[in-house]
Amino acid sequence: MATVSSTIPQPPPTITNTATTISGGTWTASLDPSGATVYSSGSTTVSGPVNLWGTAILNVNSGAVVSGLTAVARFGNVGPTINVSAGGTIENSYTANGYLNVYSGGITQNNTYESEVTKIYSGGSSTKDVFTESDMSGWTSGTLNGTAFAGGDGTSSVYVYAGGSIAAPSVVNQSLTVNKGASYESATTPAAPPVITNTATTISGGIWTASRDPSGATVYSSGSTTVAGPVNLWGTAILNVTSGAVVSGLTAVAPYGNVGPTINVSAGGTIENSYTANGYLNVYSGGVTQNNTYESEVTNILSGGSSTNDVFTESYMSGWTSGMLNGTAFAGGDGTASVTVAAGGSISAPTVVNQALTVNKGASYEACFLAGTMIRTPTGDVAVEELSTGDTILAYVDGQPVARTIVWAGMARVHVRPRPAGDEAGWPLRIVKDAFADGVPYKDMLITSEHCLFFDGAFVPARMLVNGQSIFYDRSIPAYAYYHIETEGHAVVMADGVLTESYLDTGNREVFRQHGRIASLAPDRALTWNDAACPLDVSRAFVEPLFRRIAARAAQIGAPTRGSDHVLTDEMDLHLVTGAGAIIRPVRQNGAHVMFMLPADIQEVHIVSRASRPSDVIGPFVDDRRHLGVLIGEITLFEGSHSTEVTAHLSANERHGWSTSGQERLRWTTGNAILPLGARRSERMALLALEVRAGGPYFVPETDADAVARIA
Repeated sequence: MATVSSTIPQPPPTITNTATTISGGTWTASLDPSGATVYSSGSTTVSGPVNLWGTAILNVNSGAVVSGLTAVARFGNVGPTINVSAGGTIENSYTANGYLNVYSGGITQNNTYESEVTKIYSGGSSTKDVFTESDMSGWTSGTLNGTAFAGGDGTSSVYVYAGGSIAAPSVVNQSLTVNKGASYESATTPAAPPVITNTATTISGGIWTASRDPSGATVYSSGSTTVAGPVNLWGTAILNVTSGAVVSGLTAVAPYGNVGPTINVSAGGTIENSYTANGYLNVYSGGVTQNNTYESEVTNILSGGSSTNDVFTESYMSGWTSGMLNGTAFAGGDGTASVTVAAGGSISAPTVVNQALTVNKGASYEACFLAGTMIRTPTGDVAVEELSTGDTILAYVDGQPVARTIVWAGMARVHVRPRPAGDEAGWPLRIVKDAFADGVPYKDMLITSEHCLFFDGAFVPARMLVNGQSIFYDRSIPAYAYYHIETEGHAVVMADGVLTESYLDTGNREVFRQHGRIASLAPDRALTWNDAACPLDVSRAFVEPLFRRIAARAAQIGAPTRGSDHVLTDEMDLHLVTGAGAIIRPVRQNGAHVMFMLPADIQEVHIVSRASRPSDVIGPFVDDRRHLGVLIGEITLFEGSHSTEVTAHLSANERHGWSTSGQERLRWTTGNAILPLGARRSERMALLALEVRAGGPYFVPETDADAVARIA
């Protein structure tokens, strides 16, 4: 049974074996004359099973069967890269923190891949593999014959290209993308939408609620109307499945050319043995979907929601498709289907045909309008959700209104991730009435944080103007639909009385369902800000005066403060962590130099501290959203009478916890940075001196705020 979920993963294992250990360089797995798989590098050849150690490469050639492999690297390092070519197989093995490429004709089966970046190319296949990511709040490690190896670092993903196949995977706490045209559970060719004939009651339009009546039966209610199931839900309606309700035998479709119903399954609600097409399905925490067929559905399985034995299919191949319900054509496939499993959600034994399946730890939040935003047109203001391809709106060129035709209108949905910062989580921004001037905006405005507003001849992302009073993240809206309108050229348009931007196609059009009465076949154009109607200006010199002006007006109009003030501290909490997890605190500080005593066997440490984003601690008008810990200058290791300058951090990349500073000999940590020390000169204790040039202030997590107040 296939299981795709974002549940709590197991830590990397403790492995003890007697396999031969090979390390470094490039190795080839091939068949010897006796038919056994052997491992060769240069003049060295060994028999399996083997432990592949370090940042090595293993090429699995035709006929070779790699079995019982353990492929790992020292804690803090990147693991091996494994390339499986045509006729090669890897099975019953364990790898961690490296790369796996399965090419055409290559096979991977019954393996466990920890924090691996996996790519299954056209013709490659994966069967019954486990893909797991143990990094929940920090890097993890296991041990191989007593030595710590790198486990999870949060960078894993599984990507199946068109023509590749994956069957019966177990995917835990990482990203899985099955590209359209790939095979999931051996399903590749979609069937046409069905011809359905039934005697069910038809309900349509509006908002319906499925609930359990006193007899225990599931009934469907809207206003004063209540009907028993099963039902046909017709048109652009909404069905909320509440606790205790079991929706079974439902057919939820819409007339050909229209968007189908939206179904929301809440805690304790279930939908089963049903058919829906061309709409939206949201399964919330505690909600269950099982044994259904979803045609061209945009499906979101949220944290705590689950899907079992569902079929997700997209019949659109070269044009829109339709089925029949009791003699009337309904909308089938339109090419916009997707299945997304959020962190904490699960999907088991799905059949996915001709559409994308994504289990995504992150999210992407675009620049767009929420429903109800009023767009200026030649005949007055029109809600953005009512606009369609071919409609005319007003653009503003040199301050003068000019008619522009909408060439594309898109709509998508987002569900907020509550843990990151507001701009990363996806909360919508609310700009209150009169925030910029009297009547600007003329009502509260809701947009996404990356949406740009037009001031003084330039565009500025709205996130850079958040002041917590007149512009703030509205945390009362955890899920919403948002809309884009694209004109003949990128334009300055008016929304709710505010000058802002139309859609700029930067190559993300595929995340939207085409919206409105008329379909457009506009291709992705992958434009940049060089193609924009006006320049983008995110410089502090330009944005901070705007921020101050808007914040001052917020006080004038009496806008209340939303949320509590953040607590800041200059305390770095600087310490080292060894590969075994031991914490080493400073022994003393001399000016900018912080000293640590290191045991003789330590060849690598993590420099750990608090970390914050300049955009948070200085202000959103600073367009720097890096997580910065401490700024490190010289690093010196003293061993007896010898001193060694350590420079590994100067060439390390961000994956290893380092960020640029703009100065040649200085590097920022991101709060947890790997520092290799190299071979030690002696078996005695050593002194490590870190020159800390800057650090802080830092946001204090709410759970620590009281403690800081007591110390102060």
